[in-house]
Amino acid sequence: MKNMTVFTLIMLLTICSFAQNASQMELINQKRRPKIADVISTPDNISQFTKNDYNGRVSAIKSKLPELIVSLEKAFPGGTYGFLGRDMDLIADAVDAFYLSKGQAGRVQRIEFSTPSLENSTPKLMTDFLAQRGLDATGSVANPSPLILIDYTSYSTSGRTNSSFPSQARYIFESVVKQMKLNKLSNYDIFSRINVATIDEDASSYAKLSNPLTHDRSDFINLQVESMETSGKVDRITYLSVNGDSMAYESEWNDKYGPIKRSKGGLLTTEPIRFFDADEKTRVFSQMVNVVNLVNSEAMQDRISKLAEKHQITFTDKPSLIVKPKVNIK
Repeated sequence: MKNMTVFTLIMLLTICSFAQNASQMELINQKRRPKIADVISTPDNISQFTKNDYNGRVSAIKSKLPELIVSLEKAFPGGTYGFLGRDMDLIADAVDAFYLSKGQAGRVQRIEFSTPSLENSTPKLMTDFLAQRGLDATGSVANPSPLILIDYTSYSTSGRTNSSFPSQARYIFESVVKQMKLNKLSNYDIFSRINVATIDEDASSYAKLSNPLTHDRSDFINLQVESMETSGKVDRITYLSVNGDSMAYESEWNDKYGPIKRSKGGLLTTEPIRFFDADEKTRVFSQMVNVVNLVNSEAMQDRISKLAEKHQITFTDKPSLIVKPKVNIK
């Protein structure tokens, strides 16, 4: 009992040494990593920590964040951006913080998948999981907001853990396309509803097109449809050249996500295999505070605004209109 009391005091002192106020400590003690909307819900949450701000990774995204945000909006106007796995947490939070600063909630989804989430899954289960996060998998919506999966990946046909198991983004994309075909959607309707943007310094042969800020995007869905109908390949259609080391926080809130499970209420979720201690979570939360303050800074907002203006993109309190290219593939 004495040892437990001492341990508890040490943990409390550890948290207090980093966090400035009770509001921040409440979020740090959450089982799940708080969403950016929770972090910005009160000014107390985004006050700077007294020390150990762990700002290295946050500083690393400064140069590429405007290009990333404007690229996504140009390539997939009005889209819902689903960042895959823990490795994308930092950049997902930065993009989420930007859209929230413009009054646009729900533009970013956390797709909490790891390899254990996929190995025993099925195309239908994955499709249903994504449908609960914004995907119109049945064609019931006439002009849906597309769900864009985003990952730092080579998009190769073989993954890290098994030579016959493709990269996570490719596996999910191919599986969902297969299921949506069973739902009687055309290739065009499928790629209008779900797509993949990969963050990769080397586009290699797996990318259909490259950076949306330097290439014409007007015909990209048709090109993708043509590729599927002539070769059967489900290509990613863009890449954003960003250093992958900049995507993740310097620590993590939890370990890998486990298999997809259905709750009694029908919600599909993945549970972390292991949760980390308060010290690790404090490191992450400190960086989340830095992300919000970076994105909301006058300098960053100005850089994004100027780049968006250059590419004729206007960020308002409503998502951009979704302009689909004309269909020229029969």
